[in-house]
Amino acid sequence: MNIFSFIYLVGIYLLMTLFNAFDGVDLENQLMYSSIFILIFGIPHGAIDHVLFFRKRALSPLKFYSVYLGLIGFFLCLWYFSASFSLLLFLIISAFHFGESQFNDLSIKKEIQYIFYFIWGTTVLLSLIFFNLDELTDLSRYFGGTMSWSVFESPVIRFLFFTSNIIVFSSLALFWYFRKITTERFFSEFFLLVLIHFTFFLFPLIIGFSLFFVVLHSMQVLFHEFEFFTRSDPH
Repeated sequence: MNIFSFIYLVGIYLLMTLFNAFDGVDLENQLMYSSIFILIFGIPHGAIDHVLFFRKRALSPLKFYSVYLGLIGFFLCLWYFSASFSLLLFLIISAFHFGESQFNDLSIKKEIQYIFYFIWGTTVLLSLIFFNLDELTDLSRYFGGTMSWSVFESPVIRFLFFTSNIIVFSSLALFWYFRKITTERFFSEFFLLVLIHFTFFLFPLIIGFSLFFVVLHSMQVLFHEFEFFTRSDPH
């Protein structure tokens, strides 16, 4: 268990205590407190993307910001015309990003590595959806029904949930068998995935996702960024 898994475990314990003490937390307070932590840790973890990009690649700032802002503008337009499709695209990108941040040190063939990034992140998001289908429907009503969540009620979600989990756990076993990860890493990743499932099952959607996003994603990315700058500029 690494430091982030430990913090995550402590967070689960504290949230369980909080929910038991106050007999649940209403949606408005969930959104408010989750937003605070996501703003504190979520924004900083992506705030230096441009710095990291220029450290790793040779591209003029003008081209970088043109592409960067252009993609943001394109996505906003796409969201305006088709919120459901934009949501699906956002989830696909997020799935890859979550997997990449968790296994960026994995030394395997690039094509397999990218596929595994996506499947691991997809497993996390499918777990979140699978354990909170009713809450997703309530959220759609809370936000005025601007998006159709009916796709999440499909039996396909159940199939994808179990299939993605089988693929991820089988892949981890193969990585261990071929010595791409250590025995300690294998059991650590196995335990972490079980813990993530437990979190999404136990807590409301917003709370469960916020705990994952803040501790296991944002904090970990911030740590990796700190390590990168320390190695590249030790003074």
